[in-house]
Amino acid sequence: MKIKSIYLLLFIFIAASLFVFLRDRSFLSDDKNTAHRQNQLLLTNNPETITKCIFKKKDETRIEFERNNSGWTITYPIITRGSKYSIDRMIEALTTSLPRITMRDVSDLSAYGLDHPECVILLFSKNSSTPDTVQIGDQTPTSPECYFRIGSSRNVILSTEISIFLLEKSLFHFRNKELIDIKTSQINKLTFKSSKRDFSFLKLNDKWNLESGSGLLKRDIIDRFLETLSRSLIYEFSSENIDSLKSFGLDNPVYSISISAVKKDITIYFGSRVSDKIYVRKSDLGKVLLVKSDILTIFDYKQTELTESLRDK
Repeated sequence: MKIKSIYLLLFIFIAASLFVFLRDRSFLSDDKNTAHRQNQLLLTNNPETITKCIFKKKDETRIEFERNNSGWTITYPIITRGSKYSIDRMIEALTTSLPRITMRDVSDLSAYGLDHPECVILLFSKNSSTPDTVQIGDQTPTSPECYFRIGSSRNVILSTEISIFLLEKSLFHFRNKELIDIKTSQINKLTFKSSKRDFSFLKLNDKWNLESGSGLLKRDIIDRFLETLSRSLIYEFSSENIDSLKSFGLDNPVYSISISAVKKDITIYFGSRVSDKIYVRKSDLGKVLLVKSDILTIFDYKQTELTESLRDK
């Protein structure tokens, strides 16, 4: 019995030692794979360290943006909010790109559209005194991929992460296109004004009421409006200033929606319609925008249709 116990303990010791050995080999293998991938990366900086980006195209388009606490600010050719999603996505694609094909020491860069690149992107990092430079050619293989090179290198590279669609980017693509930058959960009052009537919604104890006190709002109507509001996107920056409001029907707007939220209040004014879209301006932004007009369907409801009756409850 004593011998069996010794053999059992020996077996457990061997099994435990084997487990630790295999686990350590696995970690070592993962470390080697990570190190190998790091060595293959085309650029030296990772996405989180990038503080500034300059995007230049052969047609003289030049866009500059800098990182801020909440995302990105476009600083040239205008100063405005940048699209965090679009800019982060581009920078991640560039900084995590791996070479699929590398043609070394190419003598004729023109064959790849790289003698005069279609696009040049400079990435400035807080960890480096010099920017990473990506030059992208307009000659492409029969795929969405595109030829590019890093800095002054004569190596021409193809990578699945960097695609021809990058060449189509414009100022519009990099701008923030959310109509409002307020979470709907933080909104506590909505005021609607038109040439025919005014009414307000007020949130009390997480329930929406008509401010006049004449009833509890129907949940599906307020939910639908808030979802439409939160998803409203800017389809066009029609004017970079509000000096010519009359041409957009905004000198005397027929509709307005005021939004009161935690730490922020804004009013949206609505002007002329263009098909299923409408010109608007916001009290916190000196620009004329074009958005979908479905946000105005809330004005189609009569007061009796907005509130719940006893029978509805």
